[in-house]
Amino acid sequence: MLSRARRRMATLLLPLGVMVAGSLAAGITTPPAGAAGILPPANPPGNIVPSSTDWLSSIDSARAQEGVSPMDLAESELATLPIDEQMLTVVNDERIDRGLAPIDYVTSQLDGYAQAGANGGGDPSFPSSLSGGAPITYGGSVWAGALSSNVLEADYYWMYDDGWGGLTTATTNAACSLLTLSQCWGHRDIVLHQFPNCPTGPPVLSMGAAYSPTGFGGGSLTAILVSSCAPPSDITLTWGQVATAVQTASNIIGIAPLPNGAGYWEAEANGTVAAFGAAQSLGSVTSGLNAAIVGIT
Repeated sequence: MLSRARRRMATLLLPLGVMVAGSLAAGITTPPAGAAGILPPANPPGNIVPSSTDWLSSIDSARAQEGVSPMDLAESELATLPIDEQMLTVVNDERIDRGLAPIDYVTSQLDGYAQAGANGGGDPSFPSSLSGGAPITYGGSVWAGALSSNVLEADYYWMYDDGWGGLTTATTNAACSLLTLSQCWGHRDIVLHQFPNCPTGPPVLSMGAAYSPTGFGGGSLTAILVSSCAPPSDITLTWGQVATAVQTASNIIGIAPLPNGAGYWEAEANGTVAAFGAAQSLGSVTSGLNAAIVGIT
């Protein structure tokens, strides 16, 4: 690869296990209810030059060009979290604000695969199954090199500057060229992938992330996103635990997890209740309220 300020490589999403072609196509091409912005297989018309030296400001400016609202997070709070928790937060902000289901869990196994990728300066590989035995049904991994441990910086290049820049020296996605245009926006396609359903309902979405200061010149940051039809057994973090940790103006007022940790319900002050993971959707209470909802059990 040519020497550049930043390099990006993507492992494009590949079906693993026994997903059928019909389900796969539906999962990729059908926009979810409430979708906003540009979703795969569509991509932005071109790269967006960062508007600021502050990466969150640049992200918010680029999101506005898609008609997506600013990220609801406090940058100072985000920086205090471990890398995998930062990545879970940022990836889910990108997904949820476009109407996509959030990643449910971080696991120690996937963190380990992500760390191996970061240490080696490339995309993480995939296990065939999660800890506990659940086969992985779909997966994608992303890598960013020659940058600090700033997850927002990596997110910017993965999401908003991942296409062909007109010249090789102006293209930060190392897999993207005039001869490989299908590889352009590959990182964004992974972050915003619409994972196909399992035979019994929505998939369980898990991830890992890691950083290495020495895996590549200037630093090496990775993430791996996978789906399965059963939860992993080595969950270290759930989206329910961090959904409001760094958000600045969240309407979420409570989380009620399943006893086995395989899913949870998320309630908002207006009575909206969303189900994630293996939790069954039981509906919302959004009319006839005399006051705001203050909790969920």
